[in-house]
Amino acid sequence: MKYLLAFLLILAGCQSASETPVLRVAAASSLNLPLTEIAQNFEAQNKVKVELVFASSGKICAQIEHGAPYDLFISANQEFTQRLQKANLVEGEPEVIALGQLILWSGKPGFLPGLEDLTSPEVHKIALPNPELAPFGQGARDFLQRQGLWDTLQPRLVLGESVSQTNQFLVSQAADCGFTSRSFIASKEFQENPHFTEINPNLHTPIAMTLVEVARQKDNADWPKKFRAFLNSDPCRQILKQNGFAPPLTHE
Repeated sequence: MKYLLAFLLILAGCQSASETPVLRVAAASSLNLPLTEIAQNFEAQNKVKVELVFASSGKICAQIEHGAPYDLFISANQEFTQRLQKANLVEGEPEVIALGQLILWSGKPGFLPGLEDLTSPEVHKIALPNPELAPFGQGARDFLQRQGLWDTLQPRLVLGESVSQTNQFLVSQAADCGFTSRSFIASKEFQENPHFTEINPNLHTPIAMTLVEVARQKDNADWPKKFRAFLNSDPCRQILKQNGFAPPLTHE
């Protein structure tokens, strides 16, 4: 029941069938900037309102399992979409539309953190998204485990519920540095310290932005499929690339 309360305000603003249809898209928070631009472009070309909700992939997955009224879900990994698929809550096959890129960044001007800084006595707090909820956090944990640092750094770790909350910790300097999505470089806050260390994607599990259609939503005709096709267009792929996402291997 508690998972549905968050959607009462959304549903209260929904229009009747005689008005513009609404397409509800829930996505990992790392997609906020590019997906907002893509949705605006889609609305400009079609008679539909795209309603966006951003949160951690794990939280959205749980919401869908409890009946959240979404049409499309874009997770930051394949694990959550596969979970929904096994529960018969989605239609068709999940599709990877982009690959997320993990970076290490600090909100402190002039500070470019590297791996050696994580164990420095001058670094007291290291932020990352909660690995249980956010795939970027899973990637950061995987990377630190492979470096033999995960257990050592436990006292310094500050977990955000999502990439967005982790970025708040970094921008406010509540954490000295931290792991986040490369999509953050497109934000105005990043310009305060426009330098980062990119984490080799071969050193952590892939962060695959995976799209799937939610099965129970039957009132939006073909809009989910149309938006899915739109996401795969060259202009949308370019928007994703400009916002720090790499193309999926099949599009390279």
